[in-house]
Amino acid sequence: MLMRYCKTTSFLIAAFIISTTCIAQVEPKKSESEVAPPRVSPQIKELAHEITEEHKQKNKSFEKFSTSIKNADVDPSLNKVINQIAESNEGAQDAQKHLAEDILRNKQKEFELNDDDIKSAVKGPDYEKFGKNGEYGDDSVMSSAMAKAEHQARSQKETRYGEDVYAYIAVSMSMPDQWFKNMLTSLANEHKDKRVILAFQGAKPGELAKFALAIEQAMPKTNEGSYSVVIDPTIFMRLEIDKVPTFAINTEKGWRKVLGELSLTQAEAYAAQDYEVYEALGRIYDIEEPNMITLLQEKMREGLKDDPVGKMREKAQSFTPAKVELPLAEKSYSYLITPVFTVEQDLKFEGTVFARKGDTVNTLEHLPLVDEYAFVDLSDLNQVEQVRVWKKQNPNLKVFSTTLPASSEMKNFIQEFGYISQVNSLLVERFHIEATPSLAYQVGNQLKIEVAKSVNDTNAPKG
Repeated sequence: MLMRYCKTTSFLIAAFIISTTCIAQVEPKKSESEVAPPRVSPQIKELAHEITEEHKQKNKSFEKFSTSIKNADVDPSLNKVINQIAESNEGAQDAQKHLAEDILRNKQKEFELNDDDIKSAVKGPDYEKFGKNGEYGDDSVMSSAMAKAEHQARSQKETRYGEDVYAYIAVSMSMPDQWFKNMLTSLANEHKDKRVILAFQGAKPGELAKFALAIEQAMPKTNEGSYSVVIDPTIFMRLEIDKVPTFAINTEKGWRKVLGELSLTQAEAYAAQDYEVYEALGRIYDIEEPNMITLLQEKMREGLKDDPVGKMREKAQSFTPAKVELPLAEKSYSYLITPVFTVEQDLKFEGTVFARKGDTVNTLEHLPLVDEYAFVDLSDLNQVEQVRVWKKQNPNLKVFSTTLPASSEMKNFIQEFGYISQVNSLLVERFHIEATPSLAYQVGNQLKIEVAKSVNDTNAPKG
């Protein structure tokens, strides 16, 4: 029972220490003459209410437990220790209460956080306007993908640059050229053993080459070091950066943000201190480059206004493929073709000559046909019936049509015959096709072509 009591008390003391540490790093102490009238935002009121309710529940549990301890038969020396722990806990609760009152009375942040501030700082797309019932359409796949990307940018642990990153420095081309030269020189010399990421939010549209040239000119001649220059808007989103330069430095106390036109050495020194206020320590600049994610959203919005899907659908439906003219067979007959050609120059494969100039080669000896091929016009119902006859005889039949069916009919043809290809002049020449409907297949080292007059013709070949 004592162990359980100690664990409960330790939890309350630990919670008090963590709360005190977090609050101390956010708010400064001011004299009464500097205190502005307190303005408590709805978010802080709601948070204070949740904390109060949580402490009430813990206090009830503690009082109930204390009563059971008092009613129990406990050794006097042990009882003395319990009382000391209880008094210490009550003192910690009183100190926490006074600290909370002091915060609400005197320590409202100079830059009060509200919904407009969050939207302005993040500058992210309005994902709610995408997807089902959204202003920009019902493409829920795109909506969920972009929302997932934003969530990962804000919550996931950074691994793309490695786990040994020492500092992120968020910058913009709105900053002086000399600062970039000085910073890159220090990263290549005194800080060359530190993994540093110099991040831009984006690049101005049409000025990527100019951007790259400016970075190259700022780099020292002896470009050493472990730093990287990247375009990564997710760093700005995760750190909620709206002014530059902003340093995020990995210290012994965790990641600390430093704002202002400083050197890395100066930022390191300040990050190591127990500062309570996050404020600009030097000159700061606006971010002139657009957020690449926001830019993508704007481009998508413009594209959706033009209805690109509708235009593509209309174009596909109105598409009329080129037609290869082949005469309709007036009679049924067949013929054999020996596909031989003369080699015009030595043919090699991996250094070995397999055909010399002047040799005659039968292509079927090297590239045999394993399927049968139907050459028809699917706009002719009689020829469609002929294809059905051939398909029953050979399920692996490949169908080529002089005219492709309309897109509204193509699905049905594909389901029945498989993929439909269009006849072109090269196929007509290689297979020596004279008329439609024709069936081509290999017999020995020759190509046999059977021509059918009509599916109702009793003398038509059966494949």
